[in-house]
Amino acid sequence: MLPTSSRDDRHTGPAQRRRHRILTLLQEDPTRLWRPRDIAAHFGGVTLHTMYRQLSRWAETGIIHKIDPGLYAATTWSSTPLA
Repeated sequence: MLPTSSRDDRHTGPAQRRRHRILTLLQEDPTRLWRPRDIAAHFGGVTLHTMYRQLSRWAETGIIHKIDPGLYAATTWSSTPLA
């Protein structure tokens, strides 16, 4: 179950910041497509609404890729198989 409020991590060390942890998770399997609910559940301490907002913001700035509504990845995803 996801929390009703997100933990504020603006004043924690860089290694503990949510962005760093999420980017590390996405880069572990760069072709995996992630849903915000799965990422939020993986880390806890963040609401689904907050996760959607943050992932959308990071996608807009090019930090991650938004593949489709509600699908994010570390790299550009293609449905075309690699030979």
